[in-house]
Amino acid sequence: MKSYRVGGNLNKNCQTYSLHLFLDSLWFLSISIDLMVTRLNRYLSIPSERFSFVKPNAVLLDIEGTISEMGFVSRTLFPFIKNNVRLFFEETYDTKETREMIQRLRESRKYCSDNFPMIAPITADRDRVLETITKYSLAHIIRRSRISEIKQLQILIWVWGYEKGLIKGHVYDEVTTVLHQWKNELEIDIFLFSSAMITAQQLLLCSTNYGNCLSLIDDFFDSSIGEKISTQSYLNISEALGFKPERILFITDNYEESRAASSAMFNVCLIQRSNEKMMEISKKNAKNERIPFINSLLQIEFMDSPP
Repeated sequence: MKSYRVGGNLNKNCQTYSLHLFLDSLWFLSISIDLMVTRLNRYLSIPSERFSFVKPNAVLLDIEGTISEMGFVSRTLFPFIKNNVRLFFEETYDTKETREMIQRLRESRKYCSDNFPMIAPITADRDRVLETITKYSLAHIIRRSRISEIKQLQILIWVWGYEKGLIKGHVYDEVTTVLHQWKNELEIDIFLFSSAMITAQQLLLCSTNYGNCLSLIDDFFDSSIGEKISTQSYLNISEALGFKPERILFITDNYEESRAASSAMFNVCLIQRSNEKMMEISKKNAKNERIPFINSLLQIEFMDSPP
């Protein structure tokens, strides 16, 4: 700590003391600003390398690993269903929607093997129905059953969970800002393509760590349009949108998906958010295929015409 002499001329000493304080304040301020900028850059993960594309009519986005964390559906949504089936039925048992859902599940039991639990009849007491319908539903959920009744049940449980604030979707920090700019300032249409059901995509985005993001998305595509590693799927999307393939930019973290879209003449960009080994592999592949490789949507810039 500096020592200040206060003897002699009082005004002169006060001025000297004030000057030292002012200089010290500037020094601490510069350190604080540098620290704030460093932390802000680290928080935003602002990349140094940028890639320019001719402004497309539409941007088609993958979800997991691209705008939302990898494994959100498998690590968050499906475990939530498994852990809350009983509670969902208990809390909503007297609603018309749940009663109809239980009856549809009863009907589906007729077409299942003997390995699946029986469901108590409608005349049974409430606790018996709750016990058996929970066991039956869990048997399907654990087996990742694809029957329509279980898919409908999953959606009901997800909606219930979102409405109660028990589930919150995730999007990466820059996503809402970038998509807002693309959609509202550059007038680019934004679409999602995921193997998850469209309803599940919408639920994921309706309540996220950045609020309701549904207004940023113009429409959704799921596997009903085709598999994500099939070139035909992207041709189908191009036709559905009414845009030429070369006027659509597809962004994904999956190399095989990027190749399929590229074969359909889409503009393609690979993104990797984490996992250094996967980043190295994807970057090498992207270089060989001449596919741009990024780790943040902030790296993408659009221009009106080719340079």
